[in-house]
Amino acid sequence: MMPETARILLAEDDALVRETLAAIIEHAGHQVTVAADGQEAWSTLQAGGFDLVISDIRMPRMGGFELFERMQQSASLATVPVIFLSALASEADVRQGMVLGASDYLTKPADPAELCRVVKTRLAQRTRLQGLLEERSLALTRYVPHELRTPLNGVMGYAELMLLTHDEGRGLTREETRDFGQQILVSGKRLLRIADNLMLLLQLSEKGSRFPVGKDLHAWALASRRQVQEIATEYGRRDDLVCSIEDGDLPVSGELLAAALVQLTDNAFKFSAPGLRVDVIGRRDQDDYLFEIRDSGRGMSEEQIARQGPFVQHDRAKYEQQGLGLGLEIVRQICARYALGFKLTANPDGTGLITEIRIPHTYLP
Repeated sequence: MMPETARILLAEDDALVRETLAAIIEHAGHQVTVAADGQEAWSTLQAGGFDLVISDIRMPRMGGFELFERMQQSASLATVPVIFLSALASEADVRQGMVLGASDYLTKPADPAELCRVVKTRLAQRTRLQGLLEERSLALTRYVPHELRTPLNGVMGYAELMLLTHDEGRGLTREETRDFGQQILVSGKRLLRIADNLMLLLQLSEKGSRFPVGKDLHAWALASRRQVQEIATEYGRRDDLVCSIEDGDLPVSGELLAAALVQLTDNAFKFSAPGLRVDVIGRRDQDDYLFEIRDSGRGMSEEQIARQGPFVQHDRAKYEQQGLGLGLEIVRQICARYALGFKLTANPDGTGLITEIRIPHTYLP
């Protein structure tokens, strides 16, 4: 929920405009601190505690764009929203402000009602962002250690049993060797998947990271089918899987396509019960190419779909589940990288989830 009284920094070199805007914002119930230029605003921001910055673009000593760029380089200020003000509503100014990542842009003289509306909207967005950051921070501190400890305990437990039988001088039977090795392998794969997902998410987040687009049209589809079947096998549910992925000339990294399908398939099995069918389909849909993954598990509500993000897991206290909630975020970033369509919807019967990745026909040969 948005705080009733927010702390707002107003940077404006025109004294009359500064006083007028401050009065409007204070009348809306907020606390305003004023600065005569960007340099003074930057010094004031160092004390912290501000919820929003409203800054003129052209000011002596330091302009609004430079102030914003400095804020973006500060870990404590990077998430504070900035609204730019300017008497010159040129396209170049607007474009530069938006490229930098400004929250909004208003021209002077600012309409009081519009100013209050924009301030209210940006403060509400900041509150939501802070909630997400707190939720993800909690997930990192609470769930990551648990997710690492669980498979590590499995590896260490079976290793200790192996050493114990050696110390007792009896060794392992063939059945024990197979069982212990299988359990250690399962735990090792789980650890490797956590590491791979974290590394892939980091790569996708890094600007300039490259993923080669494969030229063998059959190879990526074959690899995708094989990896999807491996996921079903890990869950002991090969009979529940219906997999049909057609070959196609797709201008997307085959490695990333396979990774996206693996994430979605893993979720479909993780959140549905044995005996329930999971469909993984890749096919031409009119002129587009469509990937569709369907399951009949517990699904997600519209609210949960809207709140989905990295390290976000729903109803974890109610349901025992593995993982860090990275799968859908990885798929989202893969789709964003190539401007692909991505959609999550609930099944019409109220159970399960339908996930779609759509490659537009304009991308296809």
